[in-house]
Amino acid sequence: MQVLVELEEFTLIVSYKPGDTVKFVKEQLAKITSSQESFRFWHDGIFVPETMRLDLLPPFAWLDVTVPVPGGKVHGSLARAGKVKGQTPKVEKKEKRKPKTGRAKRRQQFGKRFNQTVSWKRHRGPNSQVKD
Repeated sequence: MQVLVELEEFTLIVSYKPGDTVKFVKEQLAKITSSQESFRFWHDGIFVPETMRLDLLPPFAWLDVTVPVPGGKVHGSLARAGKVKGQTPKVEKKEKRKPKTGRAKRRQQFGKRFNQTVSWKRHRGPNSQVKD
């Protein structure tokens, strides 16, 4: 029986006997690559432990090999990620005019929607701050 082992640089075909585990493939890789790195094996996106028997995998199964990258601490505190509230200055609200109500508000709406249409200029949105 055979299993295909895929590394970044090359693909390796390993023949095995029934009852062999993933550790056997790891030993074969260590001989070829002459490295003492800790390999991790994956099959179809699922982690394959070293104690798993190879005959449980389908024939000619692909094993992807990854080497964990040694990591260190991340600079800064991740607990404060995205916290901008303390860094922006507080701005006081301005005093605004009392909004129109009733008949006066209806007159304002009519003027905005129907009366003040200008056909030769570009249409401005309702929140536009541009003064003509």
